[in-house]
Amino acid sequence: ARLQAVTRGPGFFSRTLSRFTTPEELFGPLSLAALEEDRLERLTEGYLPSAGVVFLDEVFLGSPAILNTLLAALNERVHVSGGRAASIP
Repeated sequence: ARLQAVTRGPGFFSRTLSRFTTPEELFGPLSLAALEEDRLERLTEGYLPSAGVVFLDEVFLGSPAILNTLLAALNERVHVSGGRAASIP
């Protein structure tokens, strides 16, 4: 019952990786409003940076670029967006 509550809550993120997985699928889409102001920021709500519990399946099938991107998120629990480092819960 506890596991079901966690996996259905807003703090849960799950994704199966493949060699075609893009950063947008894991970290959220780019903010168009920020791009208009020449800033590169992602909308992370509902994606890996805002999740308390993350389940990534088939991790080593991801491309080297995705694995390198995940390195800081998994090891240091930090996500950089718009030049600012944010802590991942």
